[in-house]
Amino acid sequence: MRTFLLSILICLSCLYSGFSQSVSNDLRSDVRQAIMKGQYDKAISTLESIDSIGKDTTGLYDALIYLYIFKKDWDKILKVPVYNLNECKDTSLVSLARFISKYPKERISDDPAKLRYKYKAGGPVIKVRLNGKMYRFGIQTTTSISILSSDVAKRCRVKSNFPFDTRKESDNEDDDDLFSGVIDSLEIGQLKVYNHACCVIDKWNLELKVLGVRIFKIDGILGWNFLQEFDVNIFKDPKKISFISNKKTTESNYNFIWLGYPFVSCKNPEGDSLLFMVEAGTFGSKVFKSYLSKTDTTNVRKKKTVIFNEDSKEKINSFFFDEINLIFGDQIITLHYLESLPTFDFPFLGLMEIDGVIGVGEYFQHNVYFNSKKGYLLFLNSTH
Repeated sequence: MRTFLLSILICLSCLYSGFSQSVSNDLRSDVRQAIMKGQYDKAISTLESIDSIGKDTTGLYDALIYLYIFKKDWDKILKVPVYNLNECKDTSLVSLARFISKYPKERISDDPAKLRYKYKAGGPVIKVRLNGKMYRFGIQTTTSISILSSDVAKRCRVKSNFPFDTRKESDNEDDDDLFSGVIDSLEIGQLKVYNHACCVIDKWNLELKVLGVRIFKIDGILGWNFLQEFDVNIFKDPKKISFISNKKTTESNYNFIWLGYPFVSCKNPEGDSLLFMVEAGTFGSKVFKSYLSKTDTTNVRKKKTVIFNEDSKEKINSFFFDEINLIFGDQIITLHYLESLPTFDFPFLGLMEIDGVIGVGEYFQHNVYFNSKKGYLLFLNSTH
C-alpha cells in the first residue's frame, strides 16, 4: 500500500507560491489558543478577519482550510481567495469541495455500532456495507477524507468524477491522483451515514504487495470526516470497535484536537507541555527535534541515521529512547523504543510545534477512547 495515504492531507493542500504576510504574534497566539481549547468557531472567525489570509504561507491559510474541512463547510473553501490560484490550477481540495457542494449534506443516524476488527495494513480493518454491498475498510486517524478504491466506486455506482471509462490500470500504476466522490449509503451494523464525502483513488494504491505479489487489499479507508462524528472506542481484548453518534460538544478540559491531523496535548514528567500526533498509519512511536530540547539526552543512545530526500541523502544524529512517559491528566502511558527524527513536514509548523507521534502499536497495549468534538483521548488498560 502506497505511503502517500499516510500523508494524504498534504496532497489535499493547495501548494502555491505566495508571500509570508506579517501577522501579529497576538493574533497568531489567539488562533493557537482557540484551537488548543477546541474552540474552532472562534479560531475560524479570527482567521477570516485576516484580509491577506489567501497570501499566507506560515500555516494560517492551511489552518483555516482544514478547520473548514472539520466543520464540513465546503462552500466556504471555495470562497477563500488564494494568491496565484491560476498557477496552481485546480487542487484536489478545491476540486473535492466543488464536487461535494453539489450534493445534499451528510446525514448520520443515531444508531450505535459495535463490531469485531482485525489489524491489517497499519490499523484496524472492519466490514462496511457500501450502497448495499459488504467491503473491508481500514481506519486511519491521519487520513482527513475517507478513501474509496476505484473498482469499488465503479461497482457500487458511487457519484464520482473518476474517469472510469478512460483510465487504464497498465498505464497508471505510478499515479497518486485523487478524485472526488460522494457515497450514497455507508452502513456499519445499524449505524447509517448518507451522502458521505470521499476521495476515489486507483485500486492498486490500496494493495500491499511483496515482490510483486499482492498479499493484502482493502477496499477503502474511513477517514477523519467519518471518525470525528462519533465517540470511538477501540477495545484490545476482545478486538472490538464501537461508534456512538456524537451529538454534544464541550469546550473545556480539552486534550484532543484536530488540525489536519489529530493531536493530543500532554506533559512529560518534568511538567513541560507536549503535543503529539495520534497516528493510526504507522506502528512505532517517534519523537521530533522539539522534544529533545525538553528532555535530558545525556544518557540516551545515539546513532547515525541516513535520511533519504527526493534526490539525495544525508546522515543525521538520532537519539534512541528505550521508553518515555507521557502524562494525560491523572494517567501516564509509557511509549517504548522511540527514535528521534527531524521536524515533521507539517503545513502548520508556523502555528503548532509538534513533539512526536504516538504509533498504532499503542492500540495493542491499551483500550483506546477518543472523541474529537468533546476533546478527549484516553489510553486505558484492559482491566479498567
